[in-house]
Amino acid sequence: MWDSKGWIFIDFEVFGIAGAPESIKPGILGMVVETPETSTYLCFILDPELEPLSQIYPDYTVYNPTMNLNMILHHINQLDPEKTCKYLFSWSDNDEMWLKRFFGDICEVSELRTINALPDTRRQGRAKWEMRIPHSLSKYMAKANYNYPKNVVPTKLMSELKTSWKANPNNFDENIKQKAFDLLRYNYHDCFGMRTVMRILDGHTNIPDGDGFFSC
Repeated sequence: MWDSKGWIFIDFEVFGIAGAPESIKPGILGMVVETPETSTYLCFILDPELEPLSQIYPDYTVYNPTMNLNMILHHINQLDPEKTCKYLFSWSDNDEMWLKRFFGDICEVSELRTINALPDTRRQGRAKWEMRIPHSLSKYMAKANYNYPKNVVPTKLMSELKTSWKANPNNFDENIKQKAFDLLRYNYHDCFGMRTVMRILDGHTNIPDGDGFFSC
């Protein structure tokens, strides 16, 4: 799994019920692209009604309502010009399935491969940390002493932002900005927290710190 010098960690925030695939509607797709030189978070805004997010945080977001896979690959290539990344890791089969459903099969147009990281992480977690069910990411982040946002419901944040921007697309008051920040910060830590847990379990040392902008 780690026979690579760079890695990509992805996490969707969606509307709907995971157990009912037809109900799933995309909100945002976050990813951390980590190379030997840099670790960069980027959030692709997939729901057109969340477009104002890109105006609030242009340095961290890309508006992609058509779910264009080439746009995703373009930004990955910009962040990883040496093509050190081989895998896109997710914490479940759901993110892997949604990526293929919304964007198409990335394996057909690039050398990147999607991998559900949970089975291998669960195996290492049981052996090294005596982890037991449920194998939630938050549980693993807590075990790794990783500080992450708690009591955040991303679907609620996205719904509230959509409702506000439907009424007034130019509403950028402090309350709205805080909700937008809370959403991106939660998504960032799902990506970066997964990265940190996996690297610790894999025996990596001197792991670089994350983006201080999203610190908890």
